[in-house]
Amino acid sequence: MKPKSLFLLPRRKVLLGYATIGIFLNAGAHAQQTWVPAGGGEYNTAGNWSGGAIPDAQGATVIISKDITATAAITFTGDNRRLGILQIGDTNNSNGYTFGTTAGATLILDNGLSTAEIQSLSGSIGQTIAAPLRLDSASVKISNLAAASTTSTRTLTISGAISAGNTGIKTLELFTDITSSGINLTSAISNGSGTVALNKTGIGTLTLSGNNSTMSGGVTLNAGTLNINSTNALGTGALTLNGGNIGNTSGTASFTFNNAINWGGDIGYTGNQTLVLGGAMAMTGNRTIALNGPGTATAGTLTLNGAITDGADTFSLTTTSSGPGIGAVLRLTGANTYGGTTTINGGLVRFINASSLPSNGADSLVIGINGAVSVSGAFTTGLAPILADARLSGASTGALALQLDSNVDFDASGKFQTLSLGADVGGSAVTYTGTWLIR
Repeated sequence: MKPKSLFLLPRRKVLLGYATIGIFLNAGAHAQQTWVPAGGGEYNTAGNWSGGAIPDAQGATVIISKDITATAAITFTGDNRRLGILQIGDTNNSNGYTFGTTAGATLILDNGLSTAEIQSLSGSIGQTIAAPLRLDSASVKISNLAAASTTSTRTLTISGAISAGNTGIKTLELFTDITSSGINLTSAISNGSGTVALNKTGIGTLTLSGNNSTMSGGVTLNAGTLNINSTNALGTGALTLNGGNIGNTSGTASFTFNNAINWGGDIGYTGNQTLVLGGAMAMTGNRTIALNGPGTATAGTLTLNGAITDGADTFSLTTTSSGPGIGAVLRLTGANTYGGTTTINGGLVRFINASSLPSNGADSLVIGINGAVSVSGAFTTGLAPILADARLSGASTGALALQLDSNVDFDASGKFQTLSLGADVGGSAVTYTGTWLIR
């Protein structure tokens, strides 16, 4: 008979000991502590916390939620503090908290292998997180959880600098759950010891207004609105557009960005200023741009300077608009090579040079009744690159405007029943063939 191992029982005892230690450490790391005062105070005062211990551990959950009667300031001084989840907000929809530090202290967001979070709770009118934030977890989520019945604006402002605390990619998700809720990132976002990437989700608004020139992980817009309100707001990484709206609401007339763009979904432009995207745009399907400006002389302008491409595909570009007037303006200046139809169902689209509209054969430019097309610039071969071979569809019902600096000629006889030309303002000659109506 084979003798039994003399070490079998001790091994079981050792393994049981490890399991017991593991359970104990996990429970300690995820302790939950609640703020006691119905107002502000010092974070580092043990008596301000349930259980009498200052929260400072990986995975710790901190809840700061009382019925406060005025803005309440919570500060911590001295050493950095570490936590996994921060839930903060008033309970009666009337006031908010400010959460800050002094003497250079930093709030470390560390929830181990789980997502670290800051949650602005639904009962509050908005918070300000002024503490510098260090991202130690690979995944961090900042949420503005405004109440679904709320109609007033509820903004979560992050005014502290944000950086990665260790190596690797740190994905910072910014979530807003209703259209009247927003998150404002007003300070610098930098890679720090790793790489920081931003991911916008939810139907509310994210506003970037800091100097993010040393952030390289890219910005992804999945839903809601992204206001790009500073010169280096996007950092140096790619801008990925999977849905939602982009805009410039800063009050500054124009911002220009040359980030590469991955165009993965339909988008809208809602800004009242000018936003210039200079990077190449790679389409992955048929795309629509909603030009939803106010339709006035001060409507915003979205300029796409980079080439719009679709590889070997034949994807189409469509514009729409809503509200009064023609909506915002879309300027196309790049040498675009997408292979499908360009349909202008809303807004004003300005083709700045002959290569802005690809040469895609018959009926490849359609102007809808609520759309308008403007052609400017001295085209060396006249308007033929735009309108030859009936590329302007005979079914078009919108407006085609030739700007004063244009030098154009075309022959579209047999293609249109009526062509209307506006008044000759600049004294330039108009040459036409066929039967036309000149007003």
